[in-house]
Amino acid sequence: MEDGTKVQVLLAAVEERYKSLHIMRDRTQQTCMWITGIFLAVAGWIIQGKVTLTPVQKAFMGTVIVIAVIVIRWFYLRDIQKGFQAQQRAVARIEEALQLFTPGFYDGKESGVFPESWKKAGRENGEGRYFKNIYWMLYISAGVLIIALTSQGWIY
Repeated sequence: MEDGTKVQVLLAAVEERYKSLHIMRDRTQQTCMWITGIFLAVAGWIIQGKVTLTPVQKAFMGTVIVIAVIVIRWFYLRDIQKGFQAQQRAVARIEEALQLFTPGFYDGKESGVFPESWKKAGRENGEGRYFKNIYWMLYISAGVLIIALTSQGWIY
């Protein structure tokens, strides 16, 4: 295969990987934004509502919240994260083949077009914290809802 054809194949492959990464990131963000919104809306309803929940209802609702977070986090989002990281590793490999990390290859500068740290994308030692931050958003919103649920009656 000629070099020009190889480059075209790599460019097509990296473009498809970039699209996949955007879709996965958007799906993760949309899921967590919806769940956060629902959790916070229910917490607001509990705090401002005139409804009084029984201890059994509170326990049931708390259990449902915990199960929902576990299912969303450990099954749905974990699967997306694994796919996302695999795509990142493929992208980093293609970008390396395109010599985007090679100093001076494209513009004569002392560094590559992309920072060297991007080679680690999708790996344990990578710098990305997107999924950790998304998980924290999920945990905090669930915590706010559980606090609202458990404090009903003694705060307001």
